[in-house]
Amino acid sequence: MAKKKKKKPAKGNVIQSPVRYIKTKCRELPIKECLINTDWQEGDMANIVVAREQPSGKLIVGMYLVDLLCLGVKNTFYYYSMDTFEYDNLVRDIKMNLDTEPCDYVLAHNIIYGALEFAEELGIKPHKDFGVTRYILAEDDESVAYMDLEFGQDGKPMLIVREGMNAAPYIASLRKSVGEGNYEVMFDDEILDMDEDFDADDDFGEDRPFRALIADYAEKLQEENLNQPHGEPRHLQMHQYQITFDVVPSQYDQYYQDRLDEVKEAAKEAYTMTIEKPKEAIALNKKYIDKYPQFPPFYSHLANSYRLSGDLESSDKISKEMREKFPDYLFGRIAYAHVLLDEARYDEAIKVFDNNYSLDHIYPERQVFHFSEVLSFNLFLCRYFLETDRLDAAISYYQIMLGIEENNNLTLTAENLVGKEVALKELEMLNTELEKEKKK
Repeated sequence: MAKKKKKKPAKGNVIQSPVRYIKTKCRELPIKECLINTDWQEGDMANIVVAREQPSGKLIVGMYLVDLLCLGVKNTFYYYSMDTFEYDNLVRDIKMNLDTEPCDYVLAHNIIYGALEFAEELGIKPHKDFGVTRYILAEDDESVAYMDLEFGQDGKPMLIVREGMNAAPYIASLRKSVGEGNYEVMFDDEILDMDEDFDADDDFGEDRPFRALIADYAEKLQEENLNQPHGEPRHLQMHQYQITFDVVPSQYDQYYQDRLDEVKEAAKEAYTMTIEKPKEAIALNKKYIDKYPQFPPFYSHLANSYRLSGDLESSDKISKEMREKFPDYLFGRIAYAHVLLDEARYDEAIKVFDNNYSLDHIYPERQVFHFSEVLSFNLFLCRYFLETDRLDAAISYYQIMLGIEENNNLTLTAENLVGKEVALKELEMLNTELEKEKKK
């Protein structure tokens, strides 16, 4: 008996998998609707829905959770051949938890791909399912109008660490791609739980969560007697000098004794301009260097002007020049030591200060130091000890800074550097505890 031949499906009825259909056909389908959370510009996340309509009237829906500050496409998934009533129920459920509004597809496209590109430049890849859901979006080419959107916070990437998140790989990527000091890390209120652990009168401020975190961690160190785990107590030695907020005479004043008031007034102007308008301060500091070539503060201000303007190469060049021209100038030594830290030349960095951790040992002939000298030197030590994995010592020097002038920008910088490392330690401990619980 002859075998019956199996009928081949008609070409128009070839069955395709959802993934294959989305990858090959979805971009040809018309956009039915795009939705976005109403506060996407004020917040750090964009929740985007893109729905396309199939010939059958059913829908293919792409969902995109987009981190605008750092992570790009943080999560994404899709619905295939969704009935309209199912889609309506989905949208209703979304709106119960999130205020949304219709948006133009071009806006949705630019947010998703702009955040994606920003994250990829930082070495952060999109969610794995974006390999499928990207085909629900149009091709990212000139066919879609370009919109100039801002990502990050004030031009810098910012990582928001949320409960249960392993932040270490992301921070490692940020350090590698943009370098320490060129990104921010903030911790979700659920992790810090500030309201429960601290009174409103503690005056830590909502914008300074690291301060409380460091204080709590330092207390743990003290209780566990871990302040000097390496057996090198020199970094905790008592400082035998006075700190003043008045002007301190400089050895370089001798070159301009006949017009010292004029030079000091120019230095004050250059400092203010450097902080407030660093790009404009570059030309001003160059002018004063030409006029007062033997007065090193102008070199220091110029290096800072370049650094604050984002020109790190020029800043490093001036710092090295300042070190050669004024080898004993404290701010010049500090600036050059920071350059060495940037280059991971840690042993050489501390040798700039003759392997000493206290200003009175570096300058034994001096008994009084300006508060800005102490803060600047201690900020370097914070960085040095963090880079060499001695968080306990970094905390010690940060606490000295806190006692001198808690709201100074140098103190705040140290607070952020130390706070990030403390938070990472806490997260590592939390992750370890969670892993132990899973194994039970």
